[in-house]
Amino acid sequence: MDGELIGHASRFAAQVAALHPLSNVAGAGEWLTALDWQQVPSGQRLAPLGAGELWAVAQGELAMLAEERCQQFFEGPAWVGCRGGLHLRAVRPAVVARVDVSALRTLEEADRDLVSELYEAQLIQRDQQRAADARKDDDFFVGDSAQLVPAPYRFGPYTATSLMMHADPGVLRHELPPGLSLAPGTAGKYLLVLNEVEHCEALHPDTDGRQHRYLEVAAFVPCLGPRLVPGLFLPRVYPDAYLPILLGREAYGFAKRLGRILTRPHADGYDLIANGRHILRTRWQRGASDDVQPPWQDELVRFAGQLMRLGRPRLYLHKQILGVGSGPRARPRVDELVALPFRVTSLGDMRRLSQPEVSFPESGWGLGGRCLGGAQLQLGFEFTEGKVVRDYGARRR
Repeated sequence: MDGELIGHASRFAAQVAALHPLSNVAGAGEWLTALDWQQVPSGQRLAPLGAGELWAVAQGELAMLAEERCQQFFEGPAWVGCRGGLHLRAVRPAVVARVDVSALRTLEEADRDLVSELYEAQLIQRDQQRAADARKDDDFFVGDSAQLVPAPYRFGPYTATSLMMHADPGVLRHELPPGLSLAPGTAGKYLLVLNEVEHCEALHPDTDGRQHRYLEVAAFVPCLGPRLVPGLFLPRVYPDAYLPILLGREAYGFAKRLGRILTRPHADGYDLIANGRHILRTRWQRGASDDVQPPWQDELVRFAGQLMRLGRPRLYLHKQILGVGSGPRARPRVDELVALPFRVTSLGDMRRLSQPEVSFPESGWGLGGRCLGGAQLQLGFEFTEGKVVRDYGARRR
């Protein structure tokens, strides 16, 4: 094994020992360094994992596929394996130029015991995530009927990570429905936001204040609506649970679809998987700057001031609900432009992000663009009653 691989293996052993301070890990460094490590170039596929196989990833990244659909990423140092007879169809390296992998297929019994104990911590973390996902799927309906809990809702305070993007103005203009136009001075700019909603609370008097939690990635495009009222249009919204999709689409008109949002252990980035494709990746440096002024253009700062001076800034949504018809001629029964006012209830703890980056590994995001800067903040808000400002369907009836 060459010196570079020995270095990767030694660092992996040290990180494993730090992550899993178990009594029998004392010899892990010597054991891991002695393994038959392999170099795997980006894009190359490995043989599918079997139910009893386990790999160690020292440095680099593996993307796990099931039926050719992206399911999960593993960044070194990590253990990659199958549990409980689960058989994944294929595993392939992704994104990084080189992945250093050791296939642990012929271990001695003592080695299996060591790996089992080390791997268990990772499995426990994964099970905790599954339990959190299950809580998101709890029913959010009124009584025994199929009626969703009605608005209004209160969100946060929660951590919002906002990245300022600069894209092709023509692409953003194409996303706007009739009646909206790009805000002057902001053409080509939009906000890419990760909302880590810890609790969303129903405020309707007939409910018991029930709450739910979820992650959500959304794009916000500054625009002008009817009568030149400024607002933000949302062409992309990806929650990681079906409940906010149901509530958002039916109650308000958000164009939401399910996404898998993979956050990183040190909260320095996330990945978005939708429709089996890895469509978005963000990264920034740990230890964000204390500079509270994000590096955004003056035009956008002025536009934010215009929104706040309204007292009730608004989101613009293109609400579409299919009718009872079917086939290629089926049209939306509801086809409206909705203005949704909101009230900011808390805003603070803003911190600038260091060296934020955004990439689009596979097609699907559509908006594109490059990252200009970003910030994290604590945000809380409430939606009020929306108003239909244009009925597209009325023109067809």
